[in-house]
Amino acid sequence: MTTPLSVPPLIDSHVHVFTRGMPFSPTAWCRPDYEFTAEQCLATLDAHGVASAVIAACSLFGDYNDYTRWAVRTYPRLRGTVIVEPTISADALATMKREGIVGVRFQWHHCDIPDLESFEYQVFFSRLRALGLHVHLNINPERVHEVLPALASQGVRLVLDHMGHPTGGLETLGFQATLRALAGGNTWVKLSGAYRLAEPAEQIDAYVGALAAVDRTRLLWGSDAPFIGVEKTAYGEVIAQFDRWTADAGLRAQIARNAFDFYFLN
Repeated sequence: MTTPLSVPPLIDSHVHVFTRGMPFSPTAWCRPDYEFTAEQCLATLDAHGVASAVIAACSLFGDYNDYTRWAVRTYPRLRGTVIVEPTISADALATMKREGIVGVRFQWHHCDIPDLESFEYQVFFSRLRALGLHVHLNINPERVHEVLPALASQGVRLVLDHMGHPTGGLETLGFQATLRALAGGNTWVKLSGAYRLAEPAEQIDAYVGALAAVDRTRLLWGSDAPFIGVEKTAYGEVIAQFDRWTADAGLRAQIARNAFDFYFLN
């Protein structure tokens, strides 16, 4: 059993790793002509004093999870999420968990939302609950308020990407739904992806402040490296942004502990 640390080191809860030659999904929105391997990822963490990382399943590669599974088997500093069909067997999920997979990612950007009350999804959620695997949700902003209550009712732990995909201010339906989900006690929110938002820094800081005011014990931080589609972003820049958000040392320590407990003690 892993012994909890008194002051956990910083964990990056959102990175993507891939190699040249990996098969792209037919619906891939872009096709990077470079690679960001597990080894490159770890070297980047080391260069910035980050202890560990969680590989987020990337929509570009669909349910091709082979490299992520290899990476988490090979490097104890890594955990990962995968994209799978809801009909996946309990044994297959259990095998992935033993390897270091901690959750499944729902990529629901601009696509039909499945019937969560269907038999196949009810079986799927039952298996996730039994194994302690979480749902890692990526969804377009205008549907956040529609989907979160339905997911929350399933009793699975839920992690929302990129601050819940806020846009338009604190009072929007989506961000208010994110705050309610965070207050509900079974949802975690990643402070990530801010570099993708076309909003001023003051507004983004306000999102972070509002989330921290609701429940700082369920906040995580992620870089989103290697910043697919916005590669001009540097890892040091997102670290500096996180430093600004967590000028309060207590908040920074809390976010580090949250990730350690959520991803490495489960």
